[in-house]
Amino acid sequence: MTYDDEKKWCPKCRRYVKYLQSYNSSYCSVCGEKVLLFNDEDWAKFKKSLQKPDGSAPPGAMPKQPPSDSTTGAR
Repeated sequence: MTYDDEKKWCPKCRRYVKYLQSYNSSYCSVCGEKVLLFNDEDWAKFKKSLQKPDGSAPPGAMPKQPPSDSTTGAR
């Protein structure tokens, strides 16, 4: 996968979009909103994929997506 193929979730546009990468954050190339790696549904699927068959996860394997911003729904 190349940068041109990569997309991140924009909570304002409510879809995966191309983005502009800055030093600390990524921003939607359509509206300028801060973007996330995944939407909530895909984030839950990703976390579940890290779990062992017994439902537990290896120590440190459950990354935390930043909390949502109550005004924009962004994390």
